[in-house]
Amino acid sequence: MLSATKVSVKKVSAACGFESVHYFHRAFKKRMNITPKHFQNHMLSMKGSIPSQEKNSSLDALSLSSDFSGTMEILNGELVFHGSGTAWNNFIGYDVKELRDKPFINFISPEDLDVATETINHIIQGNNVFDVDVSLTCKSGDTVGIQFSAVSKGDTWFWFAKKQLVDA
Repeated sequence: MLSATKVSVKKVSAACGFESVHYFHRAFKKRMNITPKHFQNHMLSMKGSIPSQEKNSSLDALSLSSDFSGTMEILNGELVFHGSGTAWNNFIGYDVKELRDKPFINFISPEDLDVATETINHIIQGNNVFDVDVSLTCKSGDTVGIQFSAVSKGDTWFWFAKKQLVDA
């Protein structure tokens, strides 16, 4: 139902037998690594059913325009990434455990440490950041470029990344 119609998440939740839309939301996100609404918007946008004139900084717009996304935590003054599945892991070559055990700054290429440090400080201060270009060092030693955004919604931080070309 979510992938083919604009029916509300609450109605889908009830149709699936959930007594609580909140529990449905948590169960769906745990299984799919994306919220029901983001999933619905993504599926409908692929069919041309969602207008493209969304605010660029909305979670939906960022999610739809990004190659990778997930959540992140601020632990002891460091950013740690969660989510996005195997595509992100394959892109930079690290497994989930390695990504969760190391702060984001550890993946930044040396030439972009100043930009990344400033970006991280903005996030730690509670500020959203949009379209920051940084290069990451992959496990293989190769460098890949991303355009990075981070947005808070309530107590949760979401990150988004688009692949970028890196000058060789």
